[in-house]
Amino acid sequence: MRFGFLILSAFAIVFSAFSTPVAAAQVPPTGDNALTCALLYSYFGDTGPAYNRLVAEAAQLSGRSDAAVRTDLAERLPRLFEALADGKTSSAPFKDLASDACPNTFGVAPMTIGASRQANAPVAGLSAVDPQRCAGLARWFDASFPTPTWNTTVAADAMVRRAGNATGLNFETMDRQARSFKPASGEVPPLIDEMIRCQSAYDTPIPPGVVLAAFKYGNRPGIERGRSHFCQTLASDFDRIYPNIAEIEQGIATNPVPTMGTAEQKMNLMKLYFQAMDLAHCSKEIGMPRVARYNEFVDRATEAARQARERQLRGQ
Repeated sequence: MRFGFLILSAFAIVFSAFSTPVAAAQVPPTGDNALTCALLYSYFGDTGPAYNRLVAEAAQLSGRSDAAVRTDLAERLPRLFEALADGKTSSAPFKDLASDACPNTFGVAPMTIGASRQANAPVAGLSAVDPQRCAGLARWFDASFPTPTWNTTVAADAMVRRAGNATGLNFETMDRQARSFKPASGEVPPLIDEMIRCQSAYDTPIPPGVVLAAFKYGNRPGIERGRSHFCQTLASDFDRIYPNIAEIEQGIATNPVPTMGTAEQKMNLMKLYFQAMDLAHCSKEIGMPRVARYNEFVDRATEAARQARERQLRGQ
């Protein structure tokens, strides 16, 4: 958590460069600023041509690959959502930056607010959204529509935390209440809509359980923000568990049987992430690079096992 907070503090330094609309055109076109702009576009659900151009600019200006920049963004976006939910940063300046400073600096189209952020527009009666019910729904959806990879989520935790802040209850008390919640109605689509209203009221992305419910019952306006958060988190978790292939190859060469067992366990775990990405309808930009990395792992581990088998046969 401390490392993530330091990263987000760095965001604030970059954001400060975009202090006023008047100075927007004079913002230095640096790699850090291009990365920040790409992050903002992603936050607002605009991952079209302008976003892709910002990614390319960030890669060129920082001397990194396009894939490295996208991986960096995939890691930063969930932390940004978490910081917003925890009150560590404010989204107040984001829209002006993405609509003015970023286009003026990098010559891209202004950010277009996607369905994921349109739900944050003022809604009649929004103040009447019950925070305790929102926390309960978040836990209920994750329990009722579990992912193949993980259950308790950053998004649901954030909703519980925001509900506690709104009612003056600590996290533990609100969480106990949320975990015992059961909706009176068995009709899921209205509950999805209600959860999206919670997302709007408390500026916290809907948890994966809602995204998976929408896969079964149909998409609803405002679902994209939660899908983006879920997919980005899946991508980050996949990258975290991805093994050092060279170490696996060396292990198979020196101690083949247990190392091949470990490799198989890793492969099975990675398949679960692909299953979750499919259920969430994650983009090809999220899934395909990781499918390629998975295939490389399988191919190299298989070849190492073949060579180990040949050495064993020659030694008999």
